[in-house]
Amino acid sequence: MVENQLVKTAELDPSRNYLAGFHPHGIGVIGAFTNLCMEGIGFSSVFPGICSHLMMLNMWFCFPFFRDYIVSMGLVSADKESAAPILSRKGGGNLLSIVVGGIQEALAARPGAYKLVLQNRKGFIRLALIHGVALVLIFSFGENDIFDQVENSPGSWLHWFQDRLLKTMRFSIPLFYGHGVFQYSVGFMPYCWPITTAGLVPVDKKSVAHILSRKGSGNLVVITVGGIKEALKTRPGANKLVLRNRKGFVRLALMHGADLVPIFSFGDNDLFVHPKKSLGFWWKWFIDQLYKKTGVALPLFYGRGVFQYSFGFIPYRRPITTVVGKPIEVQKTPHPSQQEVDRLHQRYMNELENLFEAHKLKYNVPKDQHLEFY
Repeated sequence: MVENQLVKTAELDPSRNYLAGFHPHGIGVIGAFTNLCMEGIGFSSVFPGICSHLMMLNMWFCFPFFRDYIVSMGLVSADKESAAPILSRKGGGNLLSIVVGGIQEALAARPGAYKLVLQNRKGFIRLALIHGVALVLIFSFGENDIFDQVENSPGSWLHWFQDRLLKTMRFSIPLFYGHGVFQYSVGFMPYCWPITTAGLVPVDKKSVAHILSRKGSGNLVVITVGGIKEALKTRPGANKLVLRNRKGFVRLALMHGADLVPIFSFGDNDLFVHPKKSLGFWWKWFIDQLYKKTGVALPLFYGRGVFQYSFGFIPYRRPITTVVGKPIEVQKTPHPSQQEVDRLHQRYMNELENLFEAHKLKYNVPKDQHLEFY
């Protein structure tokens, strides 16, 4: 497990825009990704009023699904055209981070090394001057220590190959390794080394408790309650929610005195289609066993293709509208009884149903269609 930490040395004024240089690149830019794109340790609580964006190599935006994933987390392509709208936004409150050293710096990343490719990298400085934004310096201690690399010193065949690849394709491949899953000698898992930047939030009570019990409030934990079981019921026009017996999140809200907020996303089920015909007993049995053993399952789905609309794995072009309901006030009860949990859970279901009914006609849901709870 990689331990992460974010350290603030100065305040960022939410009325201004900022351009940050992130150093070093490391093998996977893990510090930048977890710190600036996720809320694992609460970037927004450390820098309130600041919306973070991270620039990423353009090629990664060519892959369906992955592209949508990284865009949803605030990543933008590494070019002037993407930087300009963010840095020139009125009202301020934007932080755009650039991993200045790029892949060339990644090729020099190894434990104990602090080699930065920066001497001739001045484009980000020009951007700051053009848009009149303040420069922010970020250094990620431990970034280079979580993976090791095959020796690629100047003069070696590997260095020559990586250099040629970089010059030809503007991309290269660092040959890295870490530790294995069951042994520590070799593998592709990062070494257990602290990174002083950020972290992820696993779906467990400890992680949620840590966030909900933070002093000063201002934190929102979002749980997709239905999980993979609900995903297996997903299809266009269906509004089936696996919620009737999912009460753990309600108990957590009571224990920490955190208000419950119902959220419904209209159109989410319309992006992909499940096969219409049943796949038979054995497939259902396999899915059921897989879910019981591992907690995950495999919904079979399809969407549209890249050059045609009949079949593929790209989501259909359907609007998604996420409606956030009114918070349900929750009184802190460190040791809630089952009756208290049941009562609040029923109220949550009622409020969610009311939210759906109040907005469904606006988003093309037929009047006679209602939520189905399982």
